[in-house]
Amino acid sequence: MIIWQQKVYSVRKFKKKQPTNISRVSKFSNGVYSVVKKIPRGKVLTYGEVAQKLGGKNLARAVGNALNKNRDKLIPCHRVVRSDGRVGGFNFGTARKIKLLKKENIKIKGIKPQSRALDSKKEYPNRSRAAGY
Repeated sequence: MIIWQQKVYSVRKFKKKQPTNISRVSKFSNGVYSVVKKIPRGKVLTYGEVAQKLGGKNLARAVGNALNKNRDKLIPCHRVVRSDGRVGGFNFGTARKIKLLKKENIKIKGIKPQSRALDSKKEYPNRSRAAGY
């Protein structure tokens, strides 16, 4: 007698992006969110300016990381830009960030590329794309 064992596969369901649960976020991230909430419509701040408002001059990267983890649409993360003229990253995509900024009548002069492939060619011209750079 042959008994066939039936395999049961579970379907992995991906969770939709939930709003940020403030109680589970660090004090620093809560500070970032409170500063960003105060940015009025039609105005922007740089990551460094947000860091200075929190009392840390060299925390711009940490501000970007905190904003990247944000899922709450009430926090206008798109109003924080890079200091070198680029719009910077956005957890819903750079194209959507540009669209939101234009919708708020913020003028974006000469949109610079965000692609790492384009940036790495300028910094390391001898590296090939096949090497993963």
